[in-house]
Amino acid sequence: MIGASGIRALGRLGSNNGAASQSVLRFCRAYASEAPLFTADATSTGGRDGEVRSADGNFSHHLALPKQLGGKTTPESTNPEQMLAAGFSACFLSALGVTAKQDKLSVPNDTTVKGLVSLFQTDGTYKLGVELQIKLPGLSDEEADKLITAADKVCPYSNAMRGNVDIKYTQL
Repeated sequence: MIGASGIRALGRLGSNNGAASQSVLRFCRAYASEAPLFTADATSTGGRDGEVRSADGNFSHHLALPKQLGGKTTPESTNPEQMLAAGFSACFLSALGVTAKQDKLSVPNDTTVKGLVSLFQTDGTYKLGVELQIKLPGLSDEEADKLITAADKVCPYSNAMRGNVDIKYTQL
């Protein structure tokens, strides 16, 4: 947790280091009173044709530009969009479980969430689009819709992307 003195120190840094430091400063001000439940720590080198590794060593992958963008993928490589699709789908499935418990429902064991992350280019800038395909066998359409709507409000990925990334939820 960063206290007031840490925010002031970041403010001094931010005044000299441009937009990136100002972004960190805004983030710290927004969450200064909250202690994180968990912080993931990973470092990338080499960009889209590099490596990404977690600080604890549990996660290490080669990154490669997708073939559709002129890259040379291998069975051992991944890309940022695949990692986002995996993280978002896993997190959303957990959020479905949390909201189901609140409604005294259970998420069937064979529930799946498939994440599709698309990369778009518009006017020289890049943008992401996400579709989550959700299969909730054994639940009525009404129950499933209610859980999906509630999970969208609970899932940290949904909350982080809301208003920045187009997200489509498809019930299968």
